[in-house]
Amino acid sequence: MVVIVKQAALRLGMLLIVVFWTGLWLHPAFAGNSQVTGEITIKYEANEASEPLQAPSGAKVTGMGRSTQHSMTTKAKVCIQDGKATVGDVTHDLKFLQEKDVKTVYDKTDCTPIHRTRSNLDIRRPGNWERETLNLKQVILEPEESAKKFKTTVNYKPGFSMNRVSDGRRVDKTGLAQPGGMPAGRYHLFLDTKVFQASSGYAISQRHNVCTGVTTEKRLEWEPVPPGSKPNQTGIGSQDSNTVVLTNPYTLSTPLGGAATNVFIDFDPNGCSGSQTLLQEKKPRFEQTLTVHWKFKPNDPCSHLIEAIKHDLAYAQAYLDKATRQKTTDMDQYKCYVDRKAYEILYGSPPPAGALECDKKPGDPGAGSSSPGGNEGGEGLGVGDEIGVDGNCNLVNEQAYREKARRNCTPEEVVEAIIAHEKTHVNQCKTDRARYNTKDTAIWGEMEVSAHLIGIDHMLKSLNRLCPEYWTGEIQEKIKEIKRKQQQP
Repeated sequence: MVVIVKQAALRLGMLLIVVFWTGLWLHPAFAGNSQVTGEITIKYEANEASEPLQAPSGAKVTGMGRSTQHSMTTKAKVCIQDGKATVGDVTHDLKFLQEKDVKTVYDKTDCTPIHRTRSNLDIRRPGNWERETLNLKQVILEPEESAKKFKTTVNYKPGFSMNRVSDGRRVDKTGLAQPGGMPAGRYHLFLDTKVFQASSGYAISQRHNVCTGVTTEKRLEWEPVPPGSKPNQTGIGSQDSNTVVLTNPYTLSTPLGGAATNVFIDFDPNGCSGSQTLLQEKKPRFEQTLTVHWKFKPNDPCSHLIEAIKHDLAYAQAYLDKATRQKTTDMDQYKCYVDRKAYEILYGSPPPAGALECDKKPGDPGAGSSSPGGNEGGEGLGVGDEIGVDGNCNLVNEQAYREKARRNCTPEEVVEAIIAHEKTHVNQCKTDRARYNTKDTAIWGEMEVSAHLIGIDHMLKSLNRLCPEYWTGEIQEKIKEIKRKQQQP
């Protein structure tokens, strides 16, 4: 059985967030080979209101005409080191909804049969009615998600450059070494990202005949299908109802709000932020804006290490929790409970709805089998850049993971701790492969606790060496408590 580890990727994302929202200071020991982390956010928003409803003669119209709400947020992590800027993780958040719900009711309909005399009319009030409904969404998949979900290879990298054009307002004339090795000044920023996009939704057209009491319906459905599939049209019909399903393949393209091509920033490696509006349009029923925001700060390995240790301590405690182990015998669901427990330990409250990927139920897309160190996705060996241990006890994707960590400015000390964690799983597998692959939450939990403690030990030693002024007494007490509980029957 093949398994791939996702917690390392989760840790990378958490650490990058911490860089921007915790108070950072740059330790003198890192001045020579320091890094600068950045985040670029592109926001596109557009709204199109419906036109005023117009009723035909002898009818009333109610409801809402077609309207569109569209927002896209693209976030890209940037790492600056050795005088070069590289783009790391890129995420997209799309909300696209086109709606319509219009009902037309005629004042009257003549239902008088042809053979009946006109002196005995059958006039129905109100008369026939019609209803048009539309609910159309755009759905997206990140290239890496698409590769995993559809077991395909995606040859894609986001386009990115950050080139100096002048000294700008922030030129440093001191001649001192700058964090990341990139001097202050005015820079031209370029970012081009892509996602897989498809349409999903339906359109319904209804006609009601008051004379016969029959309502006929025509339904059109849009169904996303894997990239490379051929578009298809399938009809399902009956006497009063007809449905046509349009399959539309996910296609890789640059979305509105996925690119910024003419951005100039005043960069300061010691910290800077700003924004630029690239597009702003406002009409009576339509408006759209496109803005770019950026922020950069010196990278501090100390804060990375501290937060990574807290993260792993939370997971070690969650995996150790007996009540969590007893909630289920399903390994996928157990991993989900562990994620929730770790979130509560880290943040002091349960995760909000949709905050965790693990909320997918078994059988849903992305749900699959798990083993120690594995994820609930059951992705195949060699997919993406997640590090893991395969069914033959081999560590896989180490180099791809190291490269991803480098692009995201993850300190080497954290990376080595993650590698040590995974090598613990390799040893567990080689020692007893059957036990390693067991479907037992207690055994799986114990293996994860041991692996997390190994990783924590590596990071704690680095923290004590690099950041001696940081008090680690509370961390050491938690480690002792976890080890004490490990010994309990």
